[in-house]
Amino acid sequence: MEALLLVSLSAAGVMAQDGVEVTGRSPSELTAAQPLPGTQTGGIEIRVGGTTVGQPAQPDDPRDAQTGDDPRDEQLPENICGPDVTAAYVEALNRAFERLKNLPDSEKGTYDGPFFMDRNGTNIDLVADDIDLEDGSDRCPRGICKRYGNIQPATVTIAGHCVPAHVSNDILFGFEAYMLDIPWAVAVLGAQYAETASYGWHMEPPTSVGSYALGWGLAKSMSGGEPMSEATLKDQLESTTHAEAKRIGGIFAYGAEELTLLEWVARVEPYVLQCAPCPEPCESGFFKDGTKSDWTLSDGSKAVHQQ
Repeated sequence: MEALLLVSLSAAGVMAQDGVEVTGRSPSELTAAQPLPGTQTGGIEIRVGGTTVGQPAQPDDPRDAQTGDDPRDEQLPENICGPDVTAAYVEALNRAFERLKNLPDSEKGTYDGPFFMDRNGTNIDLVADDIDLEDGSDRCPRGICKRYGNIQPATVTIAGHCVPAHVSNDILFGFEAYMLDIPWAVAVLGAQYAETASYGWHMEPPTSVGSYALGWGLAKSMSGGEPMSEATLKDQLESTTHAEAKRIGGIFAYGAEELTLLEWVARVEPYVLQCAPCPEPCESGFFKDGTKSDWTLSDGSKAVHQQ
């Protein structure tokens, strides 16, 4: 059949090629058109007088015809970082900046600011949307990058870097503290109190305090007029440092060590180093986004998020 079609086309003065649609009312009026949509491999569709002969080639489907198993799934690494939330995170920071800036003074300061944070607490958290495979199994995150101990989800990707998922909330905590005019020492002390109340006594890890410092710096730069962008977030994520006391037995300090947040992550939560990048498509948002929630004010009223 294909040979006869090629002969007919050649006789009409048109050379047919794989994946090319040829149309016309009669062989003498056949004209070559654009490549067929979706055509990737051999196949010819010819229309003469409204009649279609032949079919365009379809993309190869690697899935097993009987079981539906996709060999591409088997090529995924055992441990994959959580999805890239950079774009959604920048939007959340910009949204938080405007809303926190416009809160009344009754919600800010050394005394009132911490009470606002206590009232709203986890209501301002961010939790990323996982990206699953078609059968519902894990894709991004996967393995220990999804569940590490009792932590789930364990990781997200921000500005090209795989970080523990708590980092996104800790950055927002420092950001919020600055916008509420809470002194740095009070903010860190409040975070230590919340950590102890939730998990028992232990010092806040440098990955958390370093994240507070990053959020504090982001809010400070935005308050100074620098717009928030993915490039700004990436630059400050890679350059912001935090000094942590060196301790003997976890108690007695004998100096300080200053590292970037990413260096602290590699030091304190090294499981993240085993996480392969999330393969494309990788971008995701947040299924829980506290910057879009209604916030409770000191008089019991609500600061309602305007869509």
